[in-house]
Amino acid sequence: MRLDNVELIETDEIGDFETVKAGLSSDSLEFILDALTDGLYQDKITAILREYTSNMEDAIRVENKLDKPYYIIFNRDIDTNELWVSFKDHGSGISPDFMKKIFMNWGESTRRTANVGIGGFGIGSKSGLSYQNEIYITTTVDNLTSEYILYKTGRLPELTLLNQYNSEEPNGTTIKIQIKEADYTT
Repeated sequence: MRLDNVELIETDEIGDFETVKAGLSSDSLEFILDALTDGLYQDKITAILREYTSNMEDAIRVENKLDKPYYIIFNRDIDTNELWVSFKDHGSGISPDFMKKIFMNWGESTRRTANVGIGGFGIGSKSGLSYQNEIYITTTVDNLTSEYILYKTGRLPELTLLNQYNSEEPNGTTIKIQIKEADYTT
């Protein structure tokens, strides 16, 4: 979604004024990031489905791969009996550089300059943290597969690279989130 610049209204100043730009202290940053992950969504499950489905749609649109499907997969781990949901697309994937410079900076987005995608605010990709304290990301770009865990440490999320290897997998990204037992048992 392209966010066009808004024309500013012409103003006149009379006298000398001190101008102070808005900012965030490190303590405030933790509070704001917590609000943008845990406090933003009222219905967290619906938000996760909406945000990651929108991201998958954007991923194939940006790459003009509209003929490629994307998947929402529910599976149960045989050993632990845990239920998981995965969101898998065949878009461009997330390069290690993009992961550091764009993905891990809340509010950063490449969607603002082109009218191709749905998103543009740089927060929907982290919506899984509103529901669980950790999400798993597997992404392939040009035969390099990277596996990450994005998790909360207090209020400030962190990303750890778990594994990286050469792969014959096509470009794309999979987000995996464990479903809480209370949300699938009656």
